[in-house]
Amino acid sequence: MTPKFPIYCFLEPDSYSEIGVADLKDISYEMLTEADKLKKQMNGFLIGIIITDKIISQSSLRQLNSFSLDSVHHYKYGDDICLMDIHGLVVKPHMDVGNPFMALVGATNIGRSIANDIASRLDIIHLSNSVEVNYRNGYFEVSRPIINGQVYCKYKIKSDNSLILSIKSGVIGYLRTDKKNVYSNIREFNLSNDHRRKATEKGLIKGDHRNIDLTEADIVVGIGTGVIDSGCLDDVLTFADNIKATYGCTRPLVDSGLFPMSRQIGITGKAISPNTYIALGISGTEHHIKGIVDSRNIVAVNMDRDAPIFKVADVGFVGDIKRLMPFVKRTLDTMHRNIDEKF
Repeated sequence: MTPKFPIYCFLEPDSYSEIGVADLKDISYEMLTEADKLKKQMNGFLIGIIITDKIISQSSLRQLNSFSLDSVHHYKYGDDICLMDIHGLVVKPHMDVGNPFMALVGATNIGRSIANDIASRLDIIHLSNSVEVNYRNGYFEVSRPIINGQVYCKYKIKSDNSLILSIKSGVIGYLRTDKKNVYSNIREFNLSNDHRRKATEKGLIKGDHRNIDLTEADIVVGIGTGVIDSGCLDDVLTFADNIKATYGCTRPLVDSGLFPMSRQIGITGKAISPNTYIALGISGTEHHIKGIVDSRNIVAVNMDRDAPIFKVADVGFVGDIKRLMPFVKRTLDTMHRNIDEKF
């Protein structure tokens, strides 16, 4: 009997989870939604992989119970292991089998690190920023955006090849569960007891917040035409720098040549999910809102009290942007203080 094709989903813990407990990011459930469909199409089996020393939260386990997972592998590690070794240790058992498999990761910094590690170790195909995958007549068909999302290209790969896909966040979506039971078929592994140390981690060096990719930033300041009309662009850029935020913009500012395409937020730009998004002088078109809807907190400042952005904002200010920026800063300080007290 031909063995079932294995599908591995690298589920991503949320760094803002409660201390000692790991919630899973939305991208994890988006991957599982696509993997669930794929499993049915090819009669495969589905394994979730979680790499964290934390306990998986009850809410995450309830959400996992809404997918057809065959098992979840929870990999733990201690201080004696270098982070760069982890992904290799996780994929090694599957690498030794030699059979083709599919791995799904999020199109995030962590996901890209996993994908690059697996692809280089196994010399297999890696398609980044994928938005859909199907199995038909012995082939995988993978869709992904090219030319800054203006065109979608479909790739066809024979299913006797191993394949790794990084899934673009905020595109697939998933159904939130109302299940009361938690997922229980979890196998735990301790990586610290199964490796030969090849490197010692001495510490992490924090990068410049101004150069962080918009999709990975913790705080993002969104710049709209209202900022330009108010003549306070320099003040806004200084404000973003002072609060250690990266900045993005709306499409009209890219079209006018003020900012590069890499700064554009929205359906035709980048979909973001920061801890805090600050929309300054942005009216909030549907295209823009769909690109920011996964933000944990949204703060908006606009002269027009009827601007659509206020419908999705957690905190809104109506008035002159330059005059209101100190109030926005105080609001951020209060938000962060509440988070610190919670943890």
